[in-house]
Amino acid sequence: MAYLYQPGLMDTSRIYFGTDTRAFALLIGAALAVCLPSKMFEGKVAINKYLRISLDVAGGISSVILFWLIWQTHQYEAFLYHGGMVIQCIASAVVVAAAVHPSPWITRILGYRLFQWLGIRSYGIYIWHYPVLVLFFPLSDGDNSISHILIQIGITLLIASISWRFIEQPIRYGDVGSMFRRIWRFGGKEFTASKK
Repeated sequence: MAYLYQPGLMDTSRIYFGTDTRAFALLIGAALAVCLPSKMFEGKVAINKYLRISLDVAGGISSVILFWLIWQTHQYEAFLYHGGMVIQCIASAVVVAAAVHPSPWITRILGYRLFQWLGIRSYGIYIWHYPVLVLFFPLSDGDNSISHILIQIGITLLIASISWRFIEQPIRYGDVGSMFRRIWRFGGKEFTASKK
């Protein structure tokens, strides 16, 4: 990523979306999964005082780093392509590591219903936000008004919720067959009604 990025480059698609240039994100997540497998946190987990304090401090610092990166950087900033995204991935992994343990304050904060709701739908939000930006607002380059951003967020959340309910949930719980049967029955009724 750092090698391919040139300062002033306005189209960073190759660098941003390339598997080779973003492999660090996958590898950091994989390393976290190997170092802290979910089986470690099944049932009641005993934690000593120093580990809890360490998780709180590391999670707090990483949260501050993430908020700073979100607030202070933009997509064309050279810092992101020269290590900033690696820092963001490491900070995210530390926050996840702190959050999955049942003791730290981060677990309690991220356990609020709003954050749970967003977390459950986060994959859909991630998948749908870009098509919303490109298809619903194709001529709005540079429009960063609060109302514009709120409309984008609202549409993204709506589509992600619908996707979660009617696509992700049936696939996750092995109910894809009944989902297609419902669609087929609905389509068949409409087809029959239109023929009459």
